[in-house]
This record gives sequence, C-alpha cells and structure tokens, in this order.
Amino acid sequence: MIFVKSIITTSGTRYIDEIFSAVDTSLFRVDYRIAKTYHSSDTTLKLNVYQPAGDTFRLRPAVVFIHGGGFSGGTEKDYYADSICSALARRGYVTISLGYRLGIAWAPHMSNADSILKQLEAAYRADQDARAAIRYIRKSSSIGRIDTTKMFIGGASAGAITSILLAYLNQDELSSDFVFRNGPLDGTGTYDYPGYATKVKGVINMEGVILDTTWIKTGDVPIFSYYGTADPFYVVSGAVSGSPFAPIFGGQGIRLRFNHLGIPNGIITYPGGVHGSVYNAVNIHATINSMSAAIQAQL
Repeated sequence: MIFVKSIITTSGTRYIDEIFSAVDTSLFRVDYRIAKTYHSSDTTLKLNVYQPAGDTFRLRPAVVFIHGGGFSGGTEKDYYADSICSALARRGYVTISLGYRLGIAWAPHMSNADSILKQLEAAYRADQDARAAIRYIRKSSSIGRIDTTKMFIGGASAGAITSILLAYLNQDELSSDFVFRNGPLDGTGTYDYPGYATKVKGVINMEGVILDTTWIKTGDVPIFSYYGTADPFYVVSGAVSGSPFAPIFGGQGIRLRFNHLGIPNGIITYPGGVHGSVYNAVNIHATINSMSAAIQAQL
C-alpha cells in the first residue's frame, strides 16, 4: 500500500482504522437528479461525496448513506450523516450522503389504509431517488475513483427503510395500479442515467423496517443491522402506533427471514436503547467501528 505520509494518523488497517487525518469534501452539493415532489413540483436533489484526502488508491469501495427523518425531514447535510460519512472516509472508503424527496401526502380524516398507502408512496419516492443516485454514481465513478463492484448502501430509520427497499424490493411485487400512479422504480426523473445498474453489495440497516419479508429472497445481498432493544422497530412484527398505525416487520423479523434463507447477516443491539440510540453520542463510535468492520468483511 502507498499512502501520502502527511495524512497518516496511525499504522492501522485500511477500512477498519482511521488511517487518514483529513477528508476531501470538494464534491459537495452535487446535483444528481430532478424529480417531482408529492405535490408535483420539480425539485433538484443533491449529494455530498466524502473522500480520504491524499489517498493514492486507484479504486475505492463506496458507501452510500441515506439520512432519516420519517420521510418528512432531514437533509444530506445532517450532523449524524456527516459524522458517519466522515468517519468512514477517514478509514479509506468513499462515502456519499444523499438528499431525497421528502413529504407525505397527508389529508384530514384519512383512513388508516390510505395513511399507510401514503407512507409507502413516500418511501417509494425515496427508493426511486436512491436508485437514480446509484446509477449516477456508477456513471460518474471515475470522479471519485469508485470501485463499482464494491458499492454498499445504508441509512438510519427512513434512510434504512429506503436502503432495504432498494436492495430487496422488485417493482413486480407492487400492484400495477400503484406503479401507474407513482411511476416505475427506475426512470421517473430528469437525469436518470438508463443503462446503469442499481445493484449493491450489501446493506447497513440502522433501525429500519420492511412491510413484507417475502420481498427478501434467496440470493439477495447480506445485511448488517443496528437497533436499540426498546426501539419499536426492533420487533419481530407488529405495528407502529401514532399517525398512522402502520404494520411492519422489524429488526428481529428481518433477521429471522435472512436466517431462514441462509443469507449472511448480523445484528448489533443496544440494551434498553430507544429509536435513534444507535447513532447517539454514547453509541455512535461503537456503531461506526462495527459498521466499517462489517463492510470490510464483504470486500
């Protein structure tokens, strides 16, 4: 391995330890897509690219990170997204923090079924955007010297749900009426880069859920998950109360499905941790260390 000595902080292992002292953020606020919001106005979506400063490797693995916020808030500039992307970049990864379309089309006195549908539509829009971003990154991989055979996706909460959808949901598993109303998973915005794959090598799931575990099939990519044990998203199956009341399969249910199919997976839990605990100030360092090791093991 050849490194620029001025950016070495330790003699540790690449992808495991922070061997770079600085992060190159010259590729921030990059436009990757124009798409319609839920109220039919155009929005320009952006991403931030984090690179290990001074790295001389010809090709580097990439980790695409998607922020949380209930599909209603957050940006690619979120503090915890920046912290995770920066920490992984210092280990030698190229990391990309994504912005995506936000907003859920709530209406007064909406039925429970319609409320769940509107949530799914919001997650579907985020999935469409994430797929477009993966294609954009593959098309532009020479800029960040990305090894497109070693691309991972992950996120927190809504970002984890989006990552799970991208990796495990096929369009034919949704009704033709739903797809007609919301457009296909691929090719629904300006600059969609047809011809580039959306395949990833693995998923980092920080507090995500899935609506149907049968979307996960034999031969699918591995997943590595993080939950607090008091997080309602950690359940085998159940529902999240509030507005609206939505049925889900949580962390334990996802793990059972992966084990049943014999797909490699892992899970880290924080006893008593509530939703958001895996990346709070107490746990984020341990989460990042485990995450980098889990990704490195799949390279």
